[in-house]
Amino acid sequence: MRLVELAVRLGVEACQVNLYGSSALVLVEADRTGRCVLSGYCAHSAALDPLRFHQEQIAEERVGVRFEVLSLRHLVEASRHQEQDEPWLDSDDLVERLAETLGGSNAAWCDNRTMVDVLIPHAALPTPGGIELYFEWPARDRRAELPRSPPGLQG
Repeated sequence: MRLVELAVRLGVEACQVNLYGSSALVLVEADRTGRCVLSGYCAHSAALDPLRFHQEQIAEERVGVRFEVLSLRHLVEASRHQEQDEPWLDSDDLVERLAETLGGSNAAWCDNRTMVDVLIPHAALPTPGGIELYFEWPARDRRAELPRSPPGLQG
């Protein structure tokens, strides 16, 4: 996973948050030693498996989003709410809290619009002092993930 390679190379801890339709959320954490921890689930998985994220398997016991590498557990807890005796995680709230905490004065650029308008078309990042890093995938360095039938639909 590229995030892990980048964290190791830079000697830092890192995280990546993927929020899908305000509900399904996948959190990826990496440390400087190459340890990778995933939590959450991906409702829009190309492989039709919500516990699969870019060829990485998420353990069933890790469906609940939580930080283990970075000291940001308090943000997850602050985004949990209780409704009719059922706890639930407000994913949008968590993403906003992460943007404010990690983005600082550039928190406004930590959103999907920045990805759509700036990163995907490789436009200049319009934030003071901001830089963009783009990686090319060398030919055939990704494992092909074959679509699988969801449980119950196998013939």
